[in-house]
Amino acid sequence: MLLPIRKKQVFPRELDGGGRVWFTVKGWNYAHDALNVQFHVVNESGKVVYPKDGDWISKYLPEGASNYTLDAFSWDVYGVGNHTYTLVARISGEEENDSATITIKPVNGTELKQMGFECDDIHFDFKDRAYRASLSCQVYLYNPSSSKMSVKDIAVEGNYSLGQLRDVTFGTLGVGKWSIAPERFGIDSQETKNITFSLPLEISSYVPISGSDATEVVGKDGSYTEVTFTYTLGYRIGDGKWYHYSDTVRDYVKITMDAKTIAADYILSGAMAYISAWTLLKVPSEFKVKVKGVEFNPAGVFLGIVLYYGKDKALETLANWWGD
Repeated sequence: MLLPIRKKQVFPRELDGGGRVWFTVKGWNYAHDALNVQFHVVNESGKVVYPKDGDWISKYLPEGASNYTLDAFSWDVYGVGNHTYTLVARISGEEENDSATITIKPVNGTELKQMGFECDDIHFDFKDRAYRASLSCQVYLYNPSSSKMSVKDIAVEGNYSLGQLRDVTFGTLGVGKWSIAPERFGIDSQETKNITFSLPLEISSYVPISGSDATEVVGKDGSYTEVTFTYTLGYRIGDGKWYHYSDTVRDYVKITMDAKTIAADYILSGAMAYISAWTLLKVPSEFKVKVKGVEFNPAGVFLGIVLYYGKDKALETLANWWGD
């Protein structure tokens, strides 16, 4: 059976120093009904580079389709030399491969260049009593000079943006400090090296009950957000003087989360709210305490603390169990 996949279109096939390449996947359907086509793209080492999650993309090809665009995407290609990308497509148990080679040619220059960047998708998981994730981005730097470059003093400016993630209700999105690896390094002539920028994220499970916090993340499951940050660094060629360099990363990333744990969070939070309310209402009046005219139940407060601590332990256990 002939697979209805035509050679993918790739442009450009040659780049000076590196840059962005556009891929288009075309299809023809010679069958008498619509077909489900699965495909992904791998590099020369066999790693899936598209889609980001390493899975298969599934698309329906209409009956009688000709020169039909199944998908289109772009990819940053860097590193002097030839880079081969292979489209792997399958339908009804049959598989077909089609490869394209992009050539990166060396360029001459005396200034450090950012040739590309990519940010990983953000996945929230329950760990250490909060929903936690990490924004991780790789930046690819190219040395076009004839001598080795040294890079140091890498930093992220404070006015970065996380897009719609900043809109989590009650302001419960917490961010940690940027980590950068490596912190200093060298780049040989005509070589490319990458820097990884990572930012820890967390959403508390306490305000006012954890389900309300999680709702904001659930609403964003599967959606995309734009992340933007500017970094600075110092570099020099050989033993020459140091120069300042600055550039910006702007990418769209997909937001996902541990949905099973969030569902359990809703259930446990509802049960806790009921138990706490029952304790406050049913306790005899002689066991209640008044502070500045406000009456409350110390046992109910204590029970609430115990329940919330126990809930977090239960959620972390479930998250680890479901993740195995």
